[in-house]
Amino acid sequence: MINAYPRSIAIAAFCAIVLAAGGAGAASASKEPTKLKPPGGPTIAVTVTNQRTVGVSELDIALAGSPSYKPIVRKLGPGRSTVVTLSHDEDCRFDLYVKYDDGATSQISALDVCQDGKINLVE
Repeated sequence: MINAYPRSIAIAAFCAIVLAAGGAGAASASKEPTKLKPPGGPTIAVTVTNQRTVGVSELDIALAGSPSYKPIVRKLGPGRSTVVTLSHDEDCRFDLYVKYDDGATSQISALDVCQDGKINLVE
């Protein structure tokens, strides 16, 4: 389920199959913004917040429709956030693939991250 809040974009976790109990642990957020460099051009700083009770092991992103995913966040603990800098095209839409510490994954297509510069990972 995807919920849109007035000033944020929420990505719901689809906990379809739990493959294994991953290393749950508190992970620290990166102080240095991670940069995704697709075709070049304008950039935007996006705040990624993990509002789930399970840590994120990796968040991968690609320009919408592109098969070239790149990891932009690794090890983001529950309740933590980090800022990433993304180069975007005119559309500013991205496909996201999230892997959680408990083995669950979620995938979102064509998400407009430029609307408010936030990605919230929620239960």
